[in-house]
Amino acid sequence: MTKDVKVEDDLVKDQPNKEKEADKEADAKDIGIEDHAEDVEITIESLEEELNRLKNSELLLYTLDRQLLSEGLSLILVLPITSMIFMLASWVYAGPSPEWWLNNIEPTAGIDFSTLMISLACVVNVGLLIVTALHRMRSRVTQKVFAHQVNMSRFQSKPVDVLHGYDILDKKINELMNRHAIGIVLISFALIAEIVVIFSGPESTLGGRGILVSASLVVLALGQHLSTRRNKFNMVTPAGMIDTYNPPMHPSTLDMPFFEILETYMDPLLRNQFNDLVIELHAFFNSKKNNSKTVERIILVLYRRYKGTLDREMLLTEMRKILNKDGVDFLIKHPIFSVEIWERLFDITSKKCPSFYRMIDRKLQQLGAGIQSQADDFAFDVDLENVVTNKANLFCLFHNLSEVPREIVLRVQSPDFRPHDIAMKYLLQPGSQSINVEKPLPLSSKSNKDQTSVMNQLLEDGTLAWQSLIPERNGEASVSIRLEDPSGDLLEGRQINLRVRSEFRTLIRNTSSIICSLAGGLGLFTIMMIQLVEIFASL
Repeated sequence: MTKDVKVEDDLVKDQPNKEKEADKEADAKDIGIEDHAEDVEITIESLEEELNRLKNSELLLYTLDRQLLSEGLSLILVLPITSMIFMLASWVYAGPSPEWWLNNIEPTAGIDFSTLMISLACVVNVGLLIVTALHRMRSRVTQKVFAHQVNMSRFQSKPVDVLHGYDILDKKINELMNRHAIGIVLISFALIAEIVVIFSGPESTLGGRGILVSASLVVLALGQHLSTRRNKFNMVTPAGMIDTYNPPMHPSTLDMPFFEILETYMDPLLRNQFNDLVIELHAFFNSKKNNSKTVERIILVLYRRYKGTLDREMLLTEMRKILNKDGVDFLIKHPIFSVEIWERLFDITSKKCPSFYRMIDRKLQQLGAGIQSQADDFAFDVDLENVVTNKANLFCLFHNLSEVPREIVLRVQSPDFRPHDIAMKYLLQPGSQSINVEKPLPLSSKSNKDQTSVMNQLLEDGTLAWQSLIPERNGEASVSIRLEDPSGDLLEGRQINLRVRSEFRTLIRNTSSIICSLAGGLGLFTIMMIQLVEIFASL
């Protein structure tokens, strides 16, 4: 009896060990690594070698895709249009050939005009199939590079797949890949239909219907591609996923506005690299206190350089206030966050949040002109897009200039946006009086009495609220912003009138995709109905 109990105890003790081993095996399978005798360092090296091989393949395919396939010559758009022109010509001249062809060329060539046109359409569609397959191959390699970097992040204990937005990005990439695959299948069936037309003759009943089927399938394939053109993605450049990424959330109160806005619109992989950069920069700070605000000041300086306000000497002057010499060299020569990447990030966020950057530029202009705040104890500013296409981004800046903490209530009301009524209470701590300038400030100086330093102080002491508003309809709209004390009395208010409309390029692209899908579907439906009518008529 005692022996049996001992055996059971041993089994119970072994159970957690087996579960741990099973978990390790599952983790290894998740990152594409089986049970090997190699240690972790060798495994990471092998992963990096595989990643470099994939990146080289992607670079070659991406260059080809950018110059010839989806951009540049845009063969993926030109070829289906050319194919449909040839098919239309074949259908129009399905009877006798044109007189000039019949008298001069057909006796020698031995082929009628309609058959030649459908043959040319078939050749063009072979090219379209190759182009679409290459485009999907490039996208597939990009997907593999993305998945490989995600796996490496798990191995380095910095998993990307737990970050906000990863699931949405991964789902979007899979959706785009499926659309490319559907396009290839549709073009393949169109080729089969054209081969049937060539052998049966365009003038026959089967040939005429085959032309309509082929044209419908090509139009459907074109519609599938048009729906993907808005969400281009690559891993050749560090910011190659930004166009595809749509952030699912953002902070409502910004402690470090520039840092948090840039981080919001970065895809999860780039966000991970950005956080690594911030950690590495800490070693180069001249001052070791309030490191997070120091990062905010660096981004503000880079933004002013992006706008062309600071020249190179001014940029270096401002950077040397923040970083030591090695830190300045490290930031300027960073392999990932180069000048081009910073410009790309500011381009994207300027388009997504124009109201924030307009507010910042307005404040900098006031500092440069020496304009003081109208209120002695409180500074308040608000901005919102004048034209809204997708969602409105409302930014409200508060700055307490008094010497005591102050409670305020921000209330946003609109009949045209959701949510219709928002109320948020803020406790504002006393801020610096340095923003009330008495004379125009220089762009840059070796002291802290310049526009960049004072603007950084304003953002550090102030409170910035960010609220997304979803439009309910197109047309004229209005938003009311009220600043109240806790008892409900109005302190200050703004009324903003704006216009809601669809973004033109997106509207054209989506409309074209829908029209192609409807036209192709209508063509196939027509053929099916004709066949059904003939079947029932023969009964």
